[in-house]
Amino acid sequence: MGFAFDQAPERPENIDAILNGLDRYNPETTGVFQDYVAQQCQDQSYDCYANLALLKLYQFNPHLTQLETTTNVLAKALTVFPSPDFSLCLSLLPPYVLAQSRNSEKTGAAPSGTLAEAVQHLSVLHNQLNNAQYDAFWDTLNGDDLYADLVADVQGFEELLRVRIAVVVSQCMQEVQRSILEGWLNLKSAKFDNFVKEVCGWKIEGEKVIIPLNKENEARSSVVRENVKFEQFGRMVKRAYEQPAEALGRRGHGTRHTAPKLSAPPLEVPAISFTRLADAYTHDSRRHAQTGAFHRPPKPTKMSDYAEPQSQAGNSSRDEETA
Repeated sequence: MGFAFDQAPERPENIDAILNGLDRYNPETTGVFQDYVAQQCQDQSYDCYANLALLKLYQFNPHLTQLETTTNVLAKALTVFPSPDFSLCLSLLPPYVLAQSRNSEKTGAAPSGTLAEAVQHLSVLHNQLNNAQYDAFWDTLNGDDLYADLVADVQGFEELLRVRIAVVVSQCMQEVQRSILEGWLNLKSAKFDNFVKEVCGWKIEGEKVIIPLNKENEARSSVVRENVKFEQFGRMVKRAYEQPAEALGRRGHGTRHTAPKLSAPPLEVPAISFTRLADAYTHDSRRHAQTGAFHRPPKPTKMSDYAEPQSQAGNSSRDEETA
């Protein structure tokens, strides 16, 4: 069963009291945390929350920083990969240390005996583990005495890394070639057989290593059902109309100046006399019934020809013009 990020099953009571109180930021507790890191290196326990608290104290009090303790904290963080603990620890280191480490990757080795040198070498191991370059990881670790010195204080460092590598392999594979797994674990012959059977609980069948099924490496078909009712779309549609309205409202109450709108005078259109139109066509229909010829009224030349009479005088003058 896993534990919360801020919990550790083997944490002493005095450390737990400091972490949950105001003494967590008291520089006088730096020595207590440093002794706790040394204890973790000896008994193979691990408390990320307490280690981050120590690095935070170093950040507030740079004069209290100890190179060996910081290196041990980073080395312990490597033993729990692929968790992000190593990256969390790097984020609490002084910026100049990270800058020197990055520059040294381009220009060459960092100054000997500095924290930047330790960070540079441990970051190489971290990247190889994250990229599943396990063969390269063991070659790098065993190829330079400096790497061995950086992790020398962490008891069982190699054994802890083998267990973490085995956990990652069990999460993505059901079987693996023996020769490949030997390179990943850096073990041969009887030591390999003992680790695979006793520590991992796997089976060896010829040149293959059989990994039991678990919830991570088992291929299972999943059926995804989405039960979305039509009523649930109502809120989305309503919100889609409300958001543009709110945006327009905020824009209207803003201080941005807009150009004034130019308005043209309304066009005066004389009203059309539909009564006169109906009388004209009625009169024409009567002539057609009498003479058999259909007389189409003359095409109007302007809209005022069908305009409503404004007054009686206007009607008489218009009738005289028509006559």
